[in-house]
Amino acid sequence: MALFTLRMFTVLLLVAQPFDLAFAQQAGVCNRQADDIMQGLNRDTEARIAAVNGLELPDDEKQALILLHLRARDRALLSAEQMRQVCTANYMPKQQMANLVVSVYTAGLSEFLPRQLTYVDVSEIMDGRPLGGPNAAIPKARDDTLNTLGIGGDAKKIIQDPKKVLPWNW
Repeated sequence: MALFTLRMFTVLLLVAQPFDLAFAQQAGVCNRQADDIMQGLNRDTEARIAAVNGLELPDDEKQALILLHLRARDRALLSAEQMRQVCTANYMPKQQMANLVVSVYTAGLSEFLPRQLTYVDVSEIMDGRPLGGPNAAIPKARDDTLNTLGIGGDAKKIIQDPKKVLPWNW
């Protein structure tokens, strides 16, 4: 029995490895942070380009300023993507461990089921969201319930994330 369990564990480790590398790219916390930064960069660049277009300058000077803003944005977007990769790499060993635990506890079924059914995002847990990120089933159900009951404002914020809203440290 122990030999079978060891073999099953080894097979699961070898089979799960390629999936872990692909799914480690989905660290929700890292993706949200990088996406927020990238959206802000794009928004700021559009505003700066609109401001340049509003200036009374020769067209070649306007084009040069716009090109400078676009290149600066591209460098900043590249930095944000590198930040996402570093952040995701920090979670990768923990994510691999969680994927292995899920695989063992589901007796290998998690390797054949759709990943949405068995995937545990370690980055969300470590960020203080043990029920998952904003798109997970439990937080969505909680928000739908709060909306149905008409609970909003500060009360809703306290229920959603008391650690962030309440003034004392936990």
